[in-house]
Amino acid sequence: MVCAGGGNTLHLARIDVDGSNYRVLASPVTNGLPVWSRDGRWIYFAQPEQNSRTSRVVRVAAEGGQPEFTGISIDDLHGFDLSPDGAKIAYSGGSKTLEVWALDKVLSLAK
Repeated sequence: MVCAGGGNTLHLARIDVDGSNYRVLASPVTNGLPVWSRDGRWIYFAQPEQNSRTSRVVRVAAEGGQPEFTGISIDDLHGFDLSPDGAKIAYSGGSKTLEVWALDKVLSLAK
């Protein structure tokens, strides 16, 4: 499985280990790693909503087909992973702002 960019659009594609059978499964996808289901039948990935900061977690059959929405939408999604049993999702998201903190007297707290 690969995410290949063409211009500013990322595509989710599947390719066999020997380099054969390359095919695009979905496009566009959000930058980030796709996740295989435990049984290997599905590939989960994030797909951006048009004109929005929101990404939807969708799945597509590993053999191809139409992506299916899982019901999970996240603003400013950075990445996600499924639990080994596929029953839970862990994700990171939120605004991409930079914060600079200054802490005073930190060394005195370590005593």
